[in-house]
Amino acid sequence: MTTEIQKPSNTTVDETELHQYSEQQLMALYLRLEAPQLNEMEGEFAGEWLDREAPFFSKLMWKLSAYNNWSNGIWQGKSFQLLSQNHGWGFNTLKKFGGLVRRWPMHIHIAPSRYDGKNSFSLRYGHYYSLCGLLDVQDEFRRLDDNCLLGLAHYRPILGFSIRPMWFLMKGPVGQFDASGHLLK
Repeated sequence: MTTEIQKPSNTTVDETELHQYSEQQLMALYLRLEAPQLNEMEGEFAGEWLDREAPFFSKLMWKLSAYNNWSNGIWQGKSFQLLSQNHGWGFNTLKKFGGLVRRWPMHIHIAPSRYDGKNSFSLRYGHYYSLCGLLDVQDEFRRLDDNCLLGLAHYRPILGFSIRPMWFLMKGPVGQFDASGHLLK
């Protein structure tokens, strides 16, 4: 027996409502959104994890790597710098012992989504050496409104085992790219 998922009627959604959405509702919304232009994605972005229905393994990986973690810090958001009209690079920003650190570099560009083939703002960690790079973590985002993007992260399937995506919001830019990350405090 299947239950019908109520799809959001439009793309104007109160961000606080997204915490109540099921994974299927988030995906239905994401598939209707459009990718931002790459030049809109330069700067510092504050991040928020939507953990409502995150799978156990994804929650565990997130908690061990980037949330309430004394080793790496607590995830605050992402920062991006364009290197050309077609690509750039970025970092995750984490708060650690009162300061901010950059971790897990990524290559950024506009690329087809893994889920529907339409353009998305794509973050590929596999271009750089890090734990995220070794797992070939990939994030993709689409614009929810002028100040907010809805995104998801997924891992390369390991030994045929695929992990459900983790959902995020990115707000901003809150300022220009700054290697110190002080704008995310």
